[in-house]
Amino acid sequence: TTPTRRALPVTDMAQAQLEALKALQAKQVALLTPYIEELSQANAEMLESMGGFRVVSRLTMNLPTDDLTSAVPPAEIADWAVRTDSPQADVVVIGCSGFRACQPDFLDALEQRLGKPVVTSTQAFLWHMARSAGVQKKIKGYGTLLSSH
Repeated sequence: TTPTRRALPVTDMAQAQLEALKALQAKQVALLTPYIEELSQANAEMLESMGGFRVVSRLTMNLPTDDLTSAVPPAEIADWAVRTDSPQADVVVIGCSGFRACQPDFLDALEQRLGKPVVTSTQAFLWHMARSAGVQKKIKGYGTLLSSH
């Protein structure tokens, strides 16, 4: 007999970010990326055109390679996120899975410092994979997204 085929959920980081921002009921976001300007602009345009979010503030580090991105210390990422934030932003988005921004307690501390949720590419991807697979467990230490949604 032929095995039965089932539709399995599929996601990617862009879709995961959009779903995470929807779960947090964001309308306006501040966006931090490590990318060169053209890629940072494309990331902002994706959030606006595909998700309907308004990017009210955006900074990029203009790093040309992934090895430079992964070398940025978490404390520096946090400082850049604070500079990127805007009073109009509901959420601060830290784009790029190469950033070391999804580690225990980093996001909780940054959210406390900013007074609002933070969504990272890696955090959103992990959250969306888990939720798509039916795993609803809340996880502390990785921001509002994983602890409350």
